[in-house]
Amino acid sequence: MIKILVRLLKKLEWGSALACRLTQLIGKAPVPTHPKHLVDFGQLYYLPYLKKTDRVLDLGCHAGEHSFKAAPKVKQVIGVDINLLPHPPAPHNVKFQIGDLEEKLSFPSHSFHKVFLFAVLEHIRRRHQLLQEIHRVLKPQGQLFISVPNKNTAWKKLQRSVGLTGFSDPDHKLEFSRSQIISLLKTHQFSIIDVQTTAVDTPLAGIIDLIGGLSLTLYRYLMRWKIRQGKLQPKNSVAFLIVGQKQ
Repeated sequence: MIKILVRLLKKLEWGSALACRLTQLIGKAPVPTHPKHLVDFGQLYYLPYLKKTDRVLDLGCHAGEHSFKAAPKVKQVIGVDINLLPHPPAPHNVKFQIGDLEEKLSFPSHSFHKVFLFAVLEHIRRRHQLLQEIHRVLKPQGQLFISVPNKNTAWKKLQRSVGLTGFSDPDHKLEFSRSQIISLLKTHQFSIIDVQTTAVDTPLAGIIDLIGGLSLTLYRYLMRWKIRQGKLQPKNSVAFLIVGQKQ
């Protein structure tokens, strides 16, 4: 009975994919966009670290959501994605280019002060090569801002107990425990400056996202609840938000 219930709850995750399409259909975004990118929940943890002289590399930039948020605070942002999506007109200091993150980066060494890698590493097979390349293109003492999914939430453990992967996205190649991602970053010569939690993991996340596709006001309220719960239950945080510094 538990196995059947868990598998049924797992199907609710399709609500997240549908929410992305709804944001475009209803006119909330120019391309299919997860509603979490359309509302500021105070989770833009990288903003206080940015400086007017910074050059920022946004890897896996999607439609430039984080590039646009960083642009007013820095000298330049370059966004890279394998499939560049339509986006609003970019400010003069934001540029986008196509690039495959399974391949080596095309930039010279020591080119950037900051690198963004949000919800990307879990999709990459050559993750060691990517982290080596990020280390290479960062200037001395440059910083990496990275988010990765937490594999050890109670909901994901329950999924694995009935034979499911527990992955929050079928395209994920792996997910991480807190100790695993910290160890991986240290292996690639990044010291850990900060680790933060985000929203609590729940089997109802797909329904909440679907609500966001229809009403950003209600979504904002529900997400603030999820984030409060994530702080109260750090072991059940959906993801880890990490600041690493090049050694």
